[in-house]
Amino acid sequence: MKVAILGNCQAQAMQAWLSVDAPSVEVVHCQATYLMTPEDREQVLSVYRDVDYIFLQRVNENFQAEYLRPSFMKENFADKYVSWPNIYFDGYFPGIRYLYGDAGKVTGPLSDYHFDFMLEAYKAGRPAAEVAEIVEGEILDLYPNAVRRSLVNLAAREEGLDLRISDYIAQRMGGQQMLYAMNHPVDELLREMLERLLGAVGERRKLEQCSPFAYTLDEIQIPSFPALQRTGNLCPGAFGGQIKGKGLKASRGCLEANMDETVHYDWLGLTEAFYRVYSKSLGQKESGQPGPSRRRRRR
Repeated sequence: MKVAILGNCQAQAMQAWLSVDAPSVEVVHCQATYLMTPEDREQVLSVYRDVDYIFLQRVNENFQAEYLRPSFMKENFADKYVSWPNIYFDGYFPGIRYLYGDAGKVTGPLSDYHFDFMLEAYKAGRPAAEVAEIVEGEILDLYPNAVRRSLVNLAAREEGLDLRISDYIAQRMGGQQMLYAMNHPVDELLREMLERLLGAVGERRKLEQCSPFAYTLDEIQIPSFPALQRTGNLCPGAFGGQIKGKGLKASRGCLEANMDETVHYDWLGLTEAFYRVYSKSLGQKESGQPGPSRRRRRR
C-alpha cells in the first residue's frame, strides 16, 4: 500500500514514523502544506495519482493552493481522499498564541509560542513575579471553562471530516497530558490519529509491530497550568512539572529563541525570559529583573 500524508508538522512526524517502523506501508514524502504554493500544483498532483490513499489534513477553502482544498479533493480524488483534523487543543494552557512583528514571527523562550496574559501584563507594566502567579489562580477568570471550550472548538473544526480525534482527548483528560504544546501531540495521541487513518482504509493492523515513535514533537513541553490541574480534572506533574523551552540569543538588536539551547524553566523564570524578549522586541521598558540561574537549568 502506498500513501501520502499531507499536513503540518503532525503529518511530517507520521511520515517519518511509517517510513522507519512500518515497511509494509510505502510513504511518499511531501513538504508541509503551509509551505505549498500554486507553483507546486503539478508535483503534488503527480503524488495524488501515484498513491493508493491521500491522508490530507484539513485546510480552509480559501487556502492559496487550491489543490489542497476539500472541495477540490472531493471532486477529483474522492476514492483516495481521507480527511483528518489539525490536532489543535489549548485547553491545558489557554491564551497560547503566535506573535508577529515587522520582521515576521517573534520567537522567545517557547520558540514560536507566547501567552496573551504575559504579553498584556508586560505592556501594562506588571512585575514578572506577579504575572508568574497568574497560572495559580487568576488564569481561571481570564479563561473560564478553558478545557471544555477547547474541546468544543476542536470538535467543531472536525465537522465534515472523515476522522476526528477530540473524543480521544476528552476520554483521557484525567490521565497523561495529550499535548506538549497546543499543536504538538504526544506520541500516544499522534499514534492514535495515525491508526485511525490506516483504519479508515482497512489497514490499522499495519501498525501492530511499530516501535516507539521515531519523531517526537517534544522540543517544547508546557505542563498544564497549576490552577487547571486543581479544577479541570487534569493530571498534575506532566513533564516533571517543568517547562522545556529554549535559551535566548541576541539578533539584530532583539532577543530571539536559541534553538540549539534547551532550557528548563519554572513559571517565574519563563515570565522573566519573555519580559527580556519583549523589552527588546517591543521597545518598551523591561518590568522585573532576570532571576538567578537556579530558576533555569540548561541541558
